Amino acid sequence: MKTYLLILLTTFSIIQASGQQDIQVSNFDYLSSYYNPASITSTSHICGNLIGRNQWSGLNGRPNTGIMNTTYNFSGIFWGNILLVNDVIGFQKSNLVKIGLAKSFLINQETRISFGMNFNYSHINWTSNFITPDTPVQDDYSIPNNDLTTNNFDMDAGIYISSKNLNIGISSTHLTEPTLLQPSFNFKHKRHYYVLCGYTLKRRIGDFENYLLSKSDGVSTQLDFKSNFWSSTGWMVGLAYRLSDAVIPMIGYQRTFNRITLRGIYSYDITTSKLNIYSSGSHEICLKICVAPMKFSERHSHPRHLGTWK
Repeated sequence: MKTYLLILLTTFSIIQASGQQDIQVSNFDYLSSYYNPASITSTSHICGNLIGRNQWSGLNGRPNTGIMNTTYNFSGIFWGNILLVNDVIGFQKSNLVKIGLAKSFLINQETRISFGMNFNYSHINWTSNFITPDTPVQDDYSIPNNDLTTNNFDMDAGIYISSKNLNIGISSTHLTEPTLLQPSFNFKHKRHYYVLCGYTLKRRIGDFENYLLSKSDGVSTQLDFKSNFWSSTGWMVGLAYRLSDAVIPMIGYQRTFNRITLRGIYSYDITTSKLNIYSSGSHEICLKICVAPMKFSERHSHPRHLGTWK
């Protein structure tokens, strides 16, 4: 398993860095179903996530993203997931629905391999107000219409391998690369590739979680590193780093009530790129709720007796 991890990291590190089309969050391990549908098999619980992100606070046209997803395990064999995204950046507004299905297979007692697919529907709207110095907007065919709307269908696919403390996922989004074509406008979703690696070290005082996310559009690559410590008292402190972009401290807390576990995380991106001249940073809040499956005990009955017994 460690050999596979080294090969994947080497492969995805040789590509040069640049921007991406897909949404960006600091708590990427809580959004793995967005880019790798096979990762939903990592839990036997019913889980839901809420993520709100205000990126590059203070900058006009900054991205604002809201995400909600729910994962459910069907009899330990099939997993289902529904994910909703609302994303606003500049004059572009996007609404995305992802429906994911995954199936898992045991390789041995400690290792499992999963395969998954996302089926996506997106609605994108551009509402702009172009102001030109001379030629009216309607007469300048090099300027897009003030109100453009498109609906697209798309798919994602992924593979996820998990063992006792280590997991590796490989996936791709925008498999069909849908395109919006207008006389003066051409917007294409590029296919993106992801590698997610995670390693957890369990100790009596708590759990040390370490993650790496590599994301690429085939031309450029971005790397995210993240380390958390969840103490046995429920508190979490963590630090993440997005290469050439931000240093991200974070704090969280979780508590369990019978079968329900609640977890909350706040993170703040300290911008290290040249954008720090215009923005003080990015705020992100992540809320997660998981419900453990009910445990049923086998009971027997007899036709001559009322009631049952174990």
